[in-house]
Amino acid sequence: MEIIKFTEQQRKDYEQLPTGMAIYQIIAGKPKTLLVTDELCRLLRVDRDFLVASLDKSMFGFVHPDDIGRMAYFGKNFAAHTDEKYDVFFRWKTPKMEDYHIFHSWANHVLVDGVSLGFFFYSDAEESGKNNQILDTHYQKYANDQMYQDRLTNLPNRRFLEIFGMEEVAKLRLAKKQPVCMTLNIAGMSVYNNLYGLKKGDQLLKKLAELLVSEITEGHVYYNQDDHFLILTTAAGIDEKIKNIHEKFVDLAKNEAVDLQFGLYDIQDEDQNIMTVAHRSNQAMKEIGHDRRFYVKKYDPVVEEEDLEESYFLDNFSRAMDEGWLTPYFQPICSAKDGKTASYEALARWEDPEKGLVSPAAFIPVIEKHHLTYYLDMYMLWEVVTKLRQWKKRGLDLKPVSVNLSHEDFEMPNMVERINNLVTGAGLDRSLIEIEITERDLSTNTVRLNEQIKQLRAYGFEVWMDDFGSGYSSLNALNDYSFDLVKIDMVFVRHLDDGPLNRLLIPEIAKVAHKLGLTVLAEGVETEEQRDFLQAAGCDLLQGFLFSKPVKLDENQQVIS
Repeated sequence: MEIIKFTEQQRKDYEQLPTGMAIYQIIAGKPKTLLVTDELCRLLRVDRDFLVASLDKSMFGFVHPDDIGRMAYFGKNFAAHTDEKYDVFFRWKTPKMEDYHIFHSWANHVLVDGVSLGFFFYSDAEESGKNNQILDTHYQKYANDQMYQDRLTNLPNRRFLEIFGMEEVAKLRLAKKQPVCMTLNIAGMSVYNNLYGLKKGDQLLKKLAELLVSEITEGHVYYNQDDHFLILTTAAGIDEKIKNIHEKFVDLAKNEAVDLQFGLYDIQDEDQNIMTVAHRSNQAMKEIGHDRRFYVKKYDPVVEEEDLEESYFLDNFSRAMDEGWLTPYFQPICSAKDGKTASYEALARWEDPEKGLVSPAAFIPVIEKHHLTYYLDMYMLWEVVTKLRQWKKRGLDLKPVSVNLSHEDFEMPNMVERINNLVTGAGLDRSLIEIEITERDLSTNTVRLNEQIKQLRAYGFEVWMDDFGSGYSSLNALNDYSFDLVKIDMVFVRHLDDGPLNRLLIPEIAKVAHKLGLTVLAEGVETEEQRDFLQAAGCDLLQGFLFSKPVKLDENQQVIS
C-alpha cells in the first residue's frame, strides 16, 4: 500500500488546526505518522520532526508504562474495525516535560482517496500536579461500575478483564517479570451447595476471593464466571503460591467434596488478546478433569492441538458422511490353504479435502468418545450394501463383507431388524454380510446382546468375535455367546517371536475353536514365515498386509489408486 500524499496546501491547513491532532496510516501492519498539528507539538513541547520520528518509532514511546496496555487494546480494535470506538485517558511525558500529563485521546476513521486514515485528537486534561488524582478517578469509575465488578466477590469481572487485562500483562513485562495467567475452579461446588445451601456456597466464594487477594501481591485477581477465578501475576514463586492457596482453601472449605483446580499458562511475548490467554489457562485446568490426584496443570500446546483436531472431526462428522469423505476401504480375508480371497473386511477411512487420507487412529477414538459410533457403523453398513448391490447389478463375483459393530449399536431399538431390512431391501443374500463384534464390547448387557447375536444368526448372518485374546474374558465369551468365527488379535501374530508363549497359544486357540464348531481367522499377517506358522497352527483364514492393505474399490471391484 502506498503512503497517502497531501498537497502542500492540505498539509498546511491540517498542521495549523487549533487542536492537538495526528493523522496515521497503517502500512504493513504498523502506524505511519502522516502529520501532526502545531498545537500537538506545543502541548508536548517538542518540534514537529522529533515528534513525527518518535511516533513512527513507537506510538507508546512517551506513554506511562501503566497505560500502554489499555491504549494498545483500544488501538488494536480501532485499527481492525472502522466502527470501533477509541476514547482513552493516559499519561504522556516527553523529554521536555517535567512530569506526566493526563491526556484525553479519541479518534475517528476518515476516508481519504479511498484509504481509511486514523485521525487522532489529543487534549491535555489537567496540569501535571493533578495527574494521579485524575487517573485514579478514571480508573475508579470503571472499578466501581457494577458493569465491571462482580457483586458477590467485589472483584473485577470478565468485562473488566477484557478491557484492562493486557494492561496488567504490560505492567508485569515492563517490570521485567514473566507474566502468567492462572485459572482457578472450585471442583465439586454443586455438591457443596447441595450439602450446605447456596448461602454457604456464596460465603465460600467470598472467602476464596479474599484469600486470593491477600496472597497475590503482584498482579490482579478477577472473578471470571461460573465459580472460576482468574489471576494475572508473575511466574516467580508461583508453585509456592499455588501450594499456599490450595492448603488455605482446604482449611476454608472443611469438606473433601470440594477442591481447587489450577490451570497455569506462561504468557508469551506474542500474546495480544487476553481472552486467548485466559482460554489457554482454562484449557490446562480442564485437563485435570475428575482426577483428584492432581490439582495443578500447566498449559501444553500439544493438548490444545489435539483438542482442535478433535473439534474438527466432531464439527465435520455429518458433513463427512453427507459428502462422502467417509468411505469403506476393503481388506481381503484369504484362505490359509491357497491364499485366495474368501471375503473382505470393510474399514472406515476419512478422505479429507484438506487433510488428505486421515488415519482411523485419529478420528475413530473421537467418534467413540462422543458416542457417535452407531451413526458411523450404520453409515458404513449402508455404504457396503450399496457397493454389493452395484457389483451384483454388474454381474460380478460377490464375496461376503464383514462390518464392525459396537455394543452401543445394539442398544438402539430394533437394531437387528434394521440390519436385516437394509440387506434384504437391497436384494442381497444375508450371507454376504458378516458382523464383527470386538471382545471388549461383550462385557456389557450380556443377556440382551446374546439374544440379538442369536437373532442375527437365525436370520442367516454370520457373527464374528473380533480381537479374540485381547481381554481377560476370551474363553468365557466363547461360552456365553454364539459365534461363527473367532478372529485372533493381531497382537499374538505381531509378537510371535517375542517368546514361546504365542507360538504355544495360537494352536491351542485353534483347537478349542474348532471343537466348538468355529472358524479361526488370524489378522496382522505380514510375512511368509507368519503365514506358514499360522497355516500349520490350524487357522482357516488369514488377513494382513502380506496379502493386501485395505483398498478402495469402485463399482467394478477395481482398486482405486
